[in-house]
Amino acid sequence: MKAADLAALKTVVDDTELFPSDMLPDMAADYLAGEEVQDIWLTCEHESHPIGLCYTVPEQLADGAWNMLAICVSPPTKAKAQAAR
Repeated sequence: MKAADLAALKTVVDDTELFPSDMLPDMAADYLAGEEVQDIWLTCEHESHPIGLCYTVPEQLADGAWNMLAICVSPPTKAKAQAAR
């Protein structure tokens, strides 16, 4: 994820109603600032445009396991089967 992706990803989060999109900048702030974090943010792109995201953190109660806290893909894109790529 890049800071430039935030506006498009907020639209994806709004369209999927996953959580209030105004939470996204604060959730990703440390990651985007280059701080040393264990969180992983992935952006799915189609033709260089962000169409989805995945957010995962290490599971605190298990070594080497991850907890996926958010995953979403733009509904219009999903309908076109772009998410399967």
